[in-house]
Amino acid sequence: MRKSLIVILAAALAACGPAAEKEPNDELSQATVIGRRGAKGKISKASDVDAYRLEMGREGSLDGRIGGIRGVDFVLSVRDAERRELKRYDETATGGDEEIRDLGLGAGSYYVVVSNKDEKAANAEQEYTLELKLAQGPGREREPNESAQSASKLDVPGLTRGHYFPPRNLLSDDTGYAEVDWLSAEIAQEGLFLLNIDVSEVAKVDAVLEVYDTNFYKLKEIDLGGVGEGESLQNFGVRGPARYLLRLYAKRPGSGNAETPYEVLTELIPYQGRSEFEPNEQRADATPFGPESVSGTVSPEGDVDWYKVSVTDEQRMILRAGVQGPESLDLKLSFCDSLGQPLISADSAGKGQPELVTGVGVSKGEYYLVVSEKSGRKADARNAYTLNRSLVPYQPG
Repeated sequence: MRKSLIVILAAALAACGPAAEKEPNDELSQATVIGRRGAKGKISKASDVDAYRLEMGREGSLDGRIGGIRGVDFVLSVRDAERRELKRYDETATGGDEEIRDLGLGAGSYYVVVSNKDEKAANAEQEYTLELKLAQGPGREREPNESAQSASKLDVPGLTRGHYFPPRNLLSDDTGYAEVDWLSAEIAQEGLFLLNIDVSEVAKVDAVLEVYDTNFYKLKEIDLGGVGEGESLQNFGVRGPARYLLRLYAKRPGSGNAETPYEVLTELIPYQGRSEFEPNEQRADATPFGPESVSGTVSPEGDVDWYKVSVTDEQRMILRAGVQGPESLDLKLSFCDSLGQPLISADSAGKGQPELVTGVGVSKGEYYLVVSEKSGRKADARNAYTLNRSLVPYQPG
């Protein structure tokens, strides 16, 4: 009885493990059916191709790894039910592992094709292991998402994880094989909001974050951090309901990281008029300056923030304005007329010091205060400046 029980348990454990390759399986029509536990097989000769069919009962994100064996240069390819290639992985040389990251699959049939690129490969005895892991639920990048049309859904508000991987898009039409991740941010609520986006740091990667509208017009480009540093966009104005597209990629072609994911943390805050409302780089998009003070950031380099001051009193008024910036920036404050022509500029103080515009006579109408970094070559996305203004009736003398 005990011996029979051991045999039954051993058979059950074997059934739960990776599937065994069944030759011939060089063609997709001959593909070995496997489950989410992957497969084991051999490269019998340099030209050997092993095709596996994966049946997905529900959608999810697929990760995978094939163990490198001596003398073989693996290439992994994933195809859909119509046999269209979704993604190709070939990042290591002979003897190296190949990995799959964040591949978004719906319910249905897919093919994972294992091949060898080394014409001198000769290791028919050593067995490889193809490991697969499926994750369900929101908050994950879904490859392929190299175009705006195939953008992954970004949780807003919330946390979305993905990878700068593979470092190259081997199915790209251009010779640069640029790998990018497009993410779609959808705001269903009506009203005015501030969208904050923080992209975490990832070792070996210098990230660039771009924001586009639905007409693919680039609204913002954030590239402040260096290698191994994050990026941040603060106080981005949203008029909901709305949809925006984010383009995230590694600045240096071919750089990536399969082990450490990036995290995109989004925060949606109802706009209350006490901070800048990006984009406000020009007079037509100026943030209405209603309260006595607002906060904002100079980001990216060359950023210029416009604020509209509306004078409603019939009598003449005196305007006083000042900006206090972070220690990292030397700010400039300009006062402009209704056409955006600068009348007064203040930029005499140094880094972290306030700039003041005082004693400006104004009458009923619209005016503008403009905040910028003096050199146009510095930015600070994480530390805000404070802009104050006051209007008092004019008094002779």
